[in-house]
Amino acid sequence: MPLFSGQASAQVRHLYLAATDGYHHLPDHNVYGITPATLATAPYRKVYMRGFCDDVDGTQAVPGCANMPAPIIDVTQGDDVFVHLRNIGNANPYAPADPHTIHLHGMELTTQNDGFNETAFEVPDTPGQNTAVYYFKAQKPGTYMWHCHVEASEHITLGMYGAMVIRPRRATFNSVYGGNYLDRFDKEYLMVLTDVDTRSRDFIQLAAAPAGSPAEAELLRRFDKNSNGTLEPEEQYNFTDFKANWWMVNGRAFPDTLLPVTPAATTAACNNGTGRSLVVSDTGDFEGCNPPASGPLSGFLTGSNNATSYAALVDANYNDNVLMRLINIGYTEVPWHAHGWHFTRVGKDANPIDPTNQKQEYTVHIGSGETHDMITRFKDLRTTGGYASNSMISNQGSGLNEIAGAWGVYGIDPAAHDNNLDVQWYPMHSHNDYFVTNNGAYPGGMAVLVRATTAPPPAASTTRQRGSAPRRR
Repeated sequence: MPLFSGQASAQVRHLYLAATDGYHHLPDHNVYGITPATLATAPYRKVYMRGFCDDVDGTQAVPGCANMPAPIIDVTQGDDVFVHLRNIGNANPYAPADPHTIHLHGMELTTQNDGFNETAFEVPDTPGQNTAVYYFKAQKPGTYMWHCHVEASEHITLGMYGAMVIRPRRATFNSVYGGNYLDRFDKEYLMVLTDVDTRSRDFIQLAAAPAGSPAEAELLRRFDKNSNGTLEPEEQYNFTDFKANWWMVNGRAFPDTLLPVTPAATTAACNNGTGRSLVVSDTGDFEGCNPPASGPLSGFLTGSNNATSYAALVDANYNDNVLMRLINIGYTEVPWHAHGWHFTRVGKDANPIDPTNQKQEYTVHIGSGETHDMITRFKDLRTTGGYASNSMISNQGSGLNEIAGAWGVYGIDPAAHDNNLDVQWYPMHSHNDYFVTNNGAYPGGMAVLVRATTAPPPAASTTRQRGSAPRRR
């Protein structure tokens, strides 16, 4: 599709991001039985991270405010976008002080704006030299990602990544690419897939600890397998030895993917605004912006469209067309599988797929660094009459205390009553089921749920807007 350069700007945007560190929490439990423990008492693993947070006007962020994932860059085709990066350093003094960049993954850019520090530049945390501005013209609509490209094998998996969306200009309806590719939708969701090796986080958290400090003692306790008071080269963590033990969607592992969206993690909210603290312990520990038992962040960024969030519990009305923007920023390919309904891929890597080449699927393989745009029509499956009279249906959903509300109403003859089991629940997950674990315990990891329920049928119409697509069948 043609690029948009040379045409008038839809809007000039200035987006401000701060690079720093933080902590987030991974559910370290498998308590989804009939009487599960509450989230308040379930165990969590707290891990160190690197990331970004909203710097608002370029002055607001403080060290330690990193979000998981980073805020969403959400702009419109034709916009002139200036992304201001400020490297504010770490709250944790025992982690290495690194330079950072912003790589706008998939964008057509000049070398200077590409964020690959070996051929462009990097931003240190040195006062007076710690700011830079990246520019791009928002041209091709679609789904992208962005991340730090300094020591990419390290910084990305530590959490320095976020989603990016470019929306078609002058659209009078929701579409991915403008409406000419059977790409209209009623709702949209981002699904950012990634993985975590907690050994890497534990090592980086203390890798710059001074000799004789409590932080060094903790580092040796974790990694000095020879017990000789020093770390030999083979004892130091190397990112080529990465082996994930948690997998995430939108910065959360199942079942936390089901929790309500957490408001944007601003500096004020992290710095005691909601009871959390950036006060650092003698081993570099602090609370940060990603507390335990919390849902995905909104991902909102000052100056962005903020038309979507990192919500991972998919809410759909029957007959809705729902867009899933699938992004893989992890190390490995993911076979993403949907139960219940088939989806249609309408685009890949911000390029539309011609309708004559589109097909319905229920599993898509997404490689690291790829994006897929998939639309599902949530047909009402209750009308199939495919129910048996099973008394154990009354226990449906009892293994997931994260979900409030009814799972459906069971009747003696559900096949005869469309309003029985009104709410239909289905998972979407990696079909490499090892990825659906938390530290070896199933279920967990890279999984979400879809909640489909009753909605009035769409009004009949014999006309279509120019450039729009008919509804899917």
